[in-house]
This record gives sequence, structure tokens and C-alpha cells, in this order.
Amino acid sequence: MIKILLVDDDYSYLRFLRTYFATTEIDAHVATSAEDALNAVKERSFDMVLTDQKMLGIDGLELAARIKENDKEIPVIMMTFYLTPDLIARAQGVGISNVFDKGISLPEIAQCVREHAHNRHFADAVFAKR
Repeated sequence: MIKILLVDDDYSYLRFLRTYFATTEIDAHVATSAEDALNAVKERSFDMVLTDQKMLGIDGLELAARIKENDKEIPVIMMTFYLTPDLIARAQGVGISNVFDKGISLPEIAQCVREHAHNRHFADAVFAKR
């Protein structure tokens, strides 16, 4: 089971994603603000974080930067309705693994989550063998 943290200040969208992920092998925990997300990653271990870009207070870029200060290896994926080349470059600059438009399908989101979680587990296994 892949354990992820979903972060978005739009609770109805979080509920929509969480309901879909419940039909997959993805165990989704939710946070309705970046502040709640920062507390959650301190208290629990997640395979990855999937965050919205535009939120009240701390945005997805700043959230990712703060998460990466404590765990450089955790994949952070950012979703947005405002995808631009500049945003992608800024996201890469703070260590975000992937950025996608919120308009993509739920199966595509789940596939992206699976791929990044698999890559993290593979890297962890290789590192553990050394």
C-alpha cells in the first residue's frame, strides 16, 4: 500500500481524490493547509506528498521547500490549474518531482503517484543494500 499525504485547501477536491484513491492501492491522508501538512509529515511517515500549488498562506512551492529541508528523498508532486514553464522551473528548483495540471484524469494521477512511490522504494532498497 502506498501511503501519501494530499494537501489542498479545497476540501471538496481532497475528498474527491481520497474517495478515488480508496479504490486503488493508495492510502491517502489529507491536510487542508500547508501548516497541517508540515505537522503531518513530522508525526507520520509518507511515501510521498501530493500538494496543490495555490493555497491560502503557504503555497505548494514553499511547502515543498520546507518538507525537503527535513527529508530530501520524499517525492513531492504538485498539481495546479495554473501550469506554466516558469512554475515548472521554480518547482524543479525546490526539488518537486513532478508538476501536473489538475485537469488530468484520476487514473493518470494515480499512475504518477505509483511511479514516484515505486522509484522511491527502489532507491531505498538499493541504498539499504550498500
